[in-house]
Amino acid sequence: MPRFVAVDVETAQAYDHVVEIAAVEIVGRKITSRRFIRRAKPRSEMNPFCYAVHKISLDKLKEEPFFEQVLPEFTDFVGRDTIIAHNYAYEYNTLKREFERAGVAAYPRE
Repeated sequence: MPRFVAVDVETAQAYDHVVEIAAVEIVGRKITSRRFIRRAKPRSEMNPFCYAVHKISLDKLKEEPFFEQVLPEFTDFVGRDTIIAHNYAYEYNTLKREFERAGVAAYPRE
């Protein structure tokens, strides 16, 4: 059965600096119980518009790791499967920037 991973990100800046990433596994058109939810401390200030959308303050994130520390766990969860998202262009471009910042090829596949 095909496996997909539905992903959503929240950011500190438009298209940049992930503060939360969430993913759910879908196998055979059914959502499984496997979930991935992590918060990350951004390396930027919080854009007021972004805060208005997700209500995650910098104060709530001060003890969280930076996104590059969360990245290996996220890539392990996704594996080589297809990522889907409600607003894919936003998620893709945001994650691409984060992967590049961490020195990792975006969505490595063979």
